[in-house]
Amino acid sequence: MLNLCVYFFQGSNPSLQVTQEELLKLEVVQVVKDRLSDDMRNILEAEFTENEVFLAAKNLKPHVVPGPDGMLALFYQQFWSIVGKGVTSFALKILNGGENPSNINYTYICLIPKKKKLKVPGDFQPISLCNVIFKIITKTIANRLKLILPDIIEKFQSAFVPGRLITDNALLPSESFHYMRKKSKGKKGCVALKLHMSKAYDRIEWNFLIEVLQSMGFFFFLEMAELDFQLYFHCFFLCFVGWKSLSEV
Repeated sequence: MLNLCVYFFQGSNPSLQVTQEELLKLEVVQVVKDRLSDDMRNILEAEFTENEVFLAAKNLKPHVVPGPDGMLALFYQQFWSIVGKGVTSFALKILNGGENPSNINYTYICLIPKKKKLKVPGDFQPISLCNVIFKIITKTIANRLKLILPDIIEKFQSAFVPGRLITDNALLPSESFHYMRKKSKGKKGCVALKLHMSKAYDRIEWNFLIEVLQSMGFFFFLEMAELDFQLYFHCFFLCFVGWKSLSEV
């Protein structure tokens, strides 16, 4: 059973056979080339500060299930006056000094049921339970990335971008379906496509994601993204910029 689950979730990359050279030829990769401006790159490549680390720790959810360290973020938030200096120093050594984070880069994998009757591994949603210090570091990086997201993510992507509401994604199709049901005249009709959400979001072409980010100019953040999947979660939506731009060519 363990081997079956490992095989299933390791198959999240749908086409490992695709080579880097083939991906470079994809038109979508070229469409988004150099989307990152010099000003944006300067923001991303600036050295991280103690205040950024503090804000990241402060903004963590205090009671989230702990990872291998067995600690809650609440502990660090309540006793920051005691542990803050050491945590900040350790975090900045990784963020600015390039120190290897492998000693804290390990997690517990927890499978969350998606429905009542569980039959196959796909009925579970895997989540990673990380160490708190690890979360602080990746949260610091994600906060820096959020500064430029509104300028490079198309307006149709309403989730995970500051100032936008994910509820817009529910309102828009509701209004569209209402219009389609009421439309009874005219020579042009409408069509709606229902996507399989699992196939759309649970299968990621990692090589394609990396090529898009490199084309856009995220060289520095590609190195930092190796720290955690959380950062990839933000980067994942940058690829929608490529697909959107390609549709307008």
